[in-house]
Amino acid sequence: MIKKETDKPLKAVIEELLRIYGWKDHIDAVRLMEGWEKAVGRIVAKHTSNLEVKNGILYATFDSSVIRSEVHLVRTRLVKELNKKLE
Repeated sequence: MIKKETDKPLKAVIEELLRIYGWKDHIDAVRLMEGWEKAVGRIVAKHTSNLEVKNGILYATFDSSVIRSEVHLVRTRLVKELNKKLE
């Protein structure tokens, strides 16, 4: 089979379709929410009452100020770990 210049890998075609139809942001949001417990641990996830993505930023609400402070201290690590899930 002869490969043409316009041939693209299936992954590239799917990613392009997701971007064109505006689904990529929604899929990324779901992937972040699904990875939340693994990133923060079961105890912190249990105290997370709301996760929401707005304009590409993940917002979390906690039912404990202590948990909120702990997450705030490790936010740089969390951002890196959650961003890896989107690659």
